[in-house]
Amino acid sequence: MKVVLGPSLKSPANNFPVSKTGHVSIASVSRETGIGVETLRQWERRYGKPMPVRLPSGHRRYSPEQVSWLRTVAVVLAQGYQPSSILAKSQKELEGFIGVDSCSEGTDKTVAEFLTLVHSFDEQGIINKLKRDSARLGIYKFISLRIAPVLRAVGIGWSRGEISVRHEHFLSAILEDVLAAMRRQITVSKNSPVVVLTTLTDEHHGIGLHLISLLFAEAGIRTQSLGVNTPNVEILKTASETKASAIAISISLSTSGLGTERRLTELREALPTHVRLIAGGEGVRRLRRKIEGVVFFPELEEFNTWLGTKPFVEADKA
Repeated sequence: MKVVLGPSLKSPANNFPVSKTGHVSIASVSRETGIGVETLRQWERRYGKPMPVRLPSGHRRYSPEQVSWLRTVAVVLAQGYQPSSILAKSQKELEGFIGVDSCSEGTDKTVAEFLTLVHSFDEQGIINKLKRDSARLGIYKFISLRIAPVLRAVGIGWSRGEISVRHEHFLSAILEDVLAAMRRQITVSKNSPVVVLTTLTDEHHGIGLHLISLLFAEAGIRTQSLGVNTPNVEILKTASETKASAIAISISLSTSGLGTERRLTELREALPTHVRLIAGGEGVRRLRRKIEGVVFFPELEEFNTWLGTKPFVEADKA
């Protein structure tokens, strides 16, 4: 099961400066597409795409067509493809990788109904459907059969310009409220292991934290969430103060890169050996190297299977 987003369901509003020709800066492109600034520079050097216009000052400017192409690139990358295999593709070819029409694909009738509710800003309608589905399906199936397809459809609609940032923000707020309420309904023993949940510095995408918090709780594991954009020093202090058994880091496409690798490496080196470091999310696939002592889960299904092995119980026995 792959959760495919646009830049995120927390992407900034499209209020960045635009030139008379519609060209925008590299920072604006990064915010709009969820692809890191350094990643865009690396692609330009290594693959020759996207090739921006250079101002006399040397600053990069990207056309509206390039921004649209990069949006689709972000969605295809989130499906597990490597940059080397897709960056030479045209917009039409990339859409073939996605293989989706807004309301057909395997986007079944239920997902199409969700999209209609999102477009019409029907908050209560969305909440009612989410509550019914969560009660009927159970937590993991609710995430994999309902939340993931909805997020995927929204991400694809975003890549095609069919869904705007305001719709993403609207859905994001509802999902966070519903998922947080579901988590609060699960009672976990005070004597159970503690896992600190967060994202690294400059990572502002938090939906993944809500999803894994639910799965940890269902497995009888307490979580201490620090939210997003947390410096390593604060993560370490929290792990020490809560006597955490593990730290779980959510990584999105927009921040996956050398900076993320460095922060994870530094965090692993600073942690006691008995504290596990877990990293998951779409961005995990884009990390160039694996880090010793870090457990990676690019897909939620793998993470859920791992939880089923009761890893912390075995660690306690050891």
